[in-house]
Amino acid sequence: LFGEEESGFAFPPAQERPAAYLLGLERAAVGFYLSGHPSAQYLDRADADCVFVSDAAAQPEGRAFSLMAQVTAFRLHTAKSGALMAFAQAEDGTGTTELVLFPDAYARTGRLAEGEVYSLRARLSKKGGRTSLVCEGAAKAQTLPQHGVSTLYVKVQSNDAALINA
Repeated sequence: LFGEEESGFAFPPAQERPAAYLLGLERAAVGFYLSGHPSAQYLDRADADCVFVSDAAAQPEGRAFSLMAQVTAFRLHTAKSGALMAFAQAEDGTGTTELVLFPDAYARTGRLAEGEVYSLRARLSKKGGRTSLVCEGAAKAQTLPQHGVSTLYVKVQSNDAALINA
């Protein structure tokens, strides 16, 4: 059983699964993400005014900001005017929030796909004792350009050749 003999059987090499797939399995097995959140891989594409979901309620009322979050639920609703509007639930690694897409915003963005990560443009609204995030626009995170710097050049001026060649 544990001798030097080999059976001749070998497992074929397996390809690494995509991170999103592995995170999905993790969430299905445990009920939440342990090793990361799908939105985290897109933070280098976030706007400069991007905040985490846990910090959204602390933003000044009426000021626009962005969130990088995964949509986990989406439902349509008919407004009093008869136009379509929507409610969405979104999360990042810090928390979950509900978004309201009024008819004009829904007409611009369309349906947000559940499980997809979006850069969401929103503003805080406090009406009737209720705090909500009003979504004004959305873009799929994977379509956004990366903002990260890959190369940094520094120009140093010196008359001392020994310092430059060191």
